Amino acid sequence: MVQEQSVFEGIDLSNGRGENENFEDYINRRKQNHQLLKVYRAVGREHFQLMFPNGVLEAMSTTPEVDESN
Repeated sequence: MVQEQSVFEGIDLSNGRGENENFEDYINRRKQNHQLLKVYRAVGREHFQLMFPNGVLEAMSTTPEVDESN
């Protein structure tokens, strides 16, 4: 049996706040996780893997941050 790599590998999907994580980072991570899981549930596992073939973490690291304050 071949085990596939998770598209969420390297992403902290835990609801708990990490020991070395400040509150603002914790809130931002929870919002990000919510959005990721929302897309995952909407499109399904197969399409999500097609959208992020190398995983979500790589896609997030290559995407420039957007300022949402405007």
